[in-house]
Amino acid sequence: MFRHHTGNSFLQRVLATDDGAGAVSLCFPVGIIFAERGAQKRSGWFGGYGLQGGGRFIASIGLNPGHLMALLAGLAEFFAGLALVVGALVRPAAAALACARLIAVFAAHWRER
Repeated sequence: MFRHHTGNSFLQRVLATDDGAGAVSLCFPVGIIFAERGAQKRSGWFGGYGLQGGGRFIASIGLNPGHLMALLAGLAEFFAGLALVVGALVRPAAAALACARLIAVFAAHWRER
């Protein structure tokens, strides 16, 4: 599932993953959670509002165009979550999820201060 790459190139270091039990025990549940959230935004699965509802909410917090931002967030969360679950491209997937979450935090919660 997880492979450890040896080498010194930048690309090898970015794509490398550890094969320990700790990595698997974190990546699997986090990946499932984000894949589910992405599916809610993207297509309304699991009780989500889909692109229309998600787009309206995202536009209401100031990220325009809301529909496009909901699509991008949903795709990033869904596919990065799946990547974490299967153990492929874990570091790029985690970086994509971190960016999506940082944007959400600053857009939705920074205004409240």
